[in-house]
Amino acid sequence: MFFLQHTTEEIVKQLQALAPHLPLNEWFMEVVKQGTGKEFTPADNANWLPVTRPILEAFFHARYFLEMACKYGRELKEPPEMLPSGWAAFLYLYNLR
Repeated sequence: MFFLQHTTEEIVKQLQALAPHLPLNEWFMEVVKQGTGKEFTPADNANWLPVTRPILEAFFHARYFLEMACKYGRELKEPPEMLPSGWAAFLYLYNLR
């Protein structure tokens, strides 16, 4: 489980690189902060769910935004009149909605 932190950090790095001049959403970054920077200790086994949930939450949020970047990066050639919900969420990541 703890190995996901590196993947999460790499996804966030790549998302930020798409628009380096725009800060990523504050709440998203708080989720990432709470789900990264952890080191496993044997005591974590007794507290598995509270210890690992933030790691999973951060990973799944980051993965979702990566998937939306890939999906709409391929599909949208110009701004649509009606925003698909995934694209709207992606814009929210960059505080553009």
